[in-house]
Amino acid sequence: MKLRNIILIIISIFLIYLIYFTYICKNKENHIIDEFINGYWISDNNFAKISDIDDMILNFDIKNSSGFLIVIIDKEINDSDEFILKIHKCENNEFEIEFLSDDENFIWYDKKFKAILSINEGSLKL
Repeated sequence: MKLRNIILIIISIFLIYLIYFTYICKNKENHIIDEFINGYWISDNNFAKISDIDDMILNFDIKNSSGFLIVIIDKEINDSDEFILKIHKCENNEFEIEFLSDDENFIWYDKKFKAILSINEGSLKL
């Protein structure tokens, strides 16, 4: 009877740990990423030079699952698009991000990107 109780306790502890790791840790990580990416992001100089643009401004509104993208070329707004934002499969500051829009001319129309977030560097790479 004692061995059976010990085995049940070990299995219970293992299951509690598994549930904690699977749900609570992942939700906490997702919450941190949501908090950090919320707001405005601008392209760095290297990206702008390679892309032949002056600047790119990306806004994420996590609370409303939306955002907008502005691309500036020759000191004029070239693109200004709104989108619906979906974030999937968050793990170790890497996740899949999807931009949905009704506008077929949106440059990221129905595209998914692998995103890497670096909180230390303050960068988001798509």
